[in-house]
Amino acid sequence: MKGDKTHPVITYDARQSSRSMRDVVTYQKNGKERSIKGVDRQISDKQFRWRGSALLALITSDWKIDHLSNDDNWMIISFQKSLFTPKANDILARGPMISPLLAAEMLEVFESLHRGQTLQHVYHTNLP
Repeated sequence: MKGDKTHPVITYDARQSSRSMRDVVTYQKNGKERSIKGVDRQISDKQFRWRGSALLALITSDWKIDHLSNDDNWMIISFQKSLFTPKANDILARGPMISPLLAAEMLEVFESLHRGQTLQHVYHTNLP
């Protein structure tokens, strides 16, 4: 997410099909809440294809889960370059607070998976 967008929260909502979920990213821009909506379809075990909704329906982005914590409270994802986003890696965590101990664990796992790559963001999410 570009620097002019702040306070992102990602909400995943399981759909009737077990191979897709609704994806809503809310964020602040110029003091106003905005959102990007789409659907993630599972294309293999840990790989997904996001497709935007409404005016963004032609936009897709492939992403995958690189690591899911044992307690399912956080994950590391990587996604491919798309029309609007660069290739990047993110950490998604449940809830608004991350303890210093948990942050250190997340960064350690990230470094072991993506040595030499840059972590773009740590986001708070509402996982299904």
